[in-house]
Amino acid sequence: MPPSGLRADPGWDSLVVEVRRRSAGYDSTLRAELVTLAEQDQRDRAGIEAVVTRFGRRSREADSAFAMLDSADAPRVRRLEPLVDARGWPGISLVADDGAHAAWLIVQHAPAAVQRRLLSVVLAAARAGEARASDAAYLEDRVLVADGKPRRYGTQIRWPAAREGTLVLEPTADEACVDRRRADVGLERSSRQRWSNGSARIASARQG
Repeated sequence: MPPSGLRADPGWDSLVVEVRRRSAGYDSTLRAELVTLAEQDQRDRAGIEAVVTRFGRRSREADSAFAMLDSADAPRVRRLEPLVDARGWPGISLVADDGAHAAWLIVQHAPAAVQRRLLSVVLAAARAGEARASDAAYLEDRVLVADGKPRRYGTQIRWPAAREGTLVLEPTADEACVDRRRADVGLERSSRQRWSNGSARIASARQG
C-alpha cells in the first residue's frame, strides 16, 4: 500500500532523519530531570491562588504559603545554578524544547538575585535559538520589575493586598509599542486592560 497523509509528503523521510539526528544529541537523563523538577514546581504552586484569594496577600496565611513555596523552590534552584555554571544553559539542542522550558521555569521562580545573574544567559540562549524568546521576555520583565523598572512585554502583575481587590498591572515602558514587542517574541496580542499601567480586574493570576 502506498504511503498516505504526511508520509506521502516528499519531505517526510528527510524530516524523520532530522528528528532522529537531533534526538540522538539530547541528554535524555538531564531532560527528564528538568521536566520532573518543573512538574514539581507547578504542583507546589497549585493552591497559592486560592490562599491569596481567600485571605489576601497581606495575611499570615499567605505569608506562610509563600514561605513554604520559597523552601520548595530552593533545592530546584540549587540544582540548576551549578549545572548552568558547569555546562552553560541547558538549551534546546541539549534537552529539547520541553527541557529548556523547564529550566527557565526554575529560574523564573528563583530569587531575584539568581534571576539577575542568569538573565543574560537566557537572553543569549534565546538569540541563539536555544531557548524560547517568550521565556526570555518573561524573565526580563521579572527582573525589570524587581529592580523597580517598567516592563517591556507586559507580563508581570501583583497580587491585591486585600481579599477583594484588583491585580495590579506593573508599569509598562512605551505602551504604544508593547504588542509589537510581544509579537517579536511570540507572545499573543494583549488587550489594553491586561497590560495598561494602573490596575485592572483580571480573571486569573497565572502569569509566569
